[in-house]
Amino acid sequence: MSGVRSNRGILTIRENGITYDTNMDKAELFGSRFAAVSSDENLTNSFKTRKAEVEKQMQAELEDSHNTSTVDNEKINCEFEMHEMLDALKSCKKNSAPGEDRISYEILKHIPRSSQIVILKFYNHVWRNGYLPPDWKESMIRRMLKPDKLPFNVISYRPVALTSTLCKLMEKMVSTRLRWWMEDKQLFNKFQFGFRKNRSTIDQILRLADDAHKAVHNKQYTLAVMIDLEKAFDLVWHIR
Repeated sequence: MSGVRSNRGILTIRENGITYDTNMDKAELFGSRFAAVSSDENLTNSFKTRKAEVEKQMQAELEDSHNTSTVDNEKINCEFEMHEMLDALKSCKKNSAPGEDRISYEILKHIPRSSQIVILKFYNHVWRNGYLPPDWKESMIRRMLKPDKLPFNVISYRPVALTSTLCKLMEKMVSTRLRWWMEDKQLFNKFQFGFRKNRSTIDQILRLADDAHKAVHNKQYTLAVMIDLEKAFDLVWHIR
């Protein structure tokens, strides 16, 4: 209706001297390519071993937490309230694409309160039983052409997973409660700034600059390890 064509066809794809013309052949090619990116075959043996150990440890801790019932556990595991769902819904992107059920965030925002109460009851049912609906574990994979890339090359596309908005809304509710719990119990490292509210990498840069100025004033040294060497050199030169 707005005059924008959102469903664009895929051009003919050529891969290893083979031409893929039909939509089915193209879909199979993209599926195999995208699946190979996240395949366990890309992982090293040491990483697989460590991954298995961590999963085993987490499973043991989860079983221990189920066996011990404390006031704190009851507080974090209590049922969700309406304000939690509405706050999470406000933070959802307006133009986010829906999943296979075609339910968008706009629909969830404008449905009557009686319908929102039903959804909240459904969320609490999932929360109590710890069982996710099978549809929430599936997603539609759409291909997106990377900027300034050739459209007939399969490596020029990246996958975008469209999952259920109902699932993502509940994920936001759980994530918000978990972050509140971690902050309230002071379980975060005081030097962790990533994935925390009202904190960013700028805080770490200011902290590093402050340590460097103190070291210069006291005729000492400050050691910092950075991934981006260009930014590191610019920062050190600015401090000097």
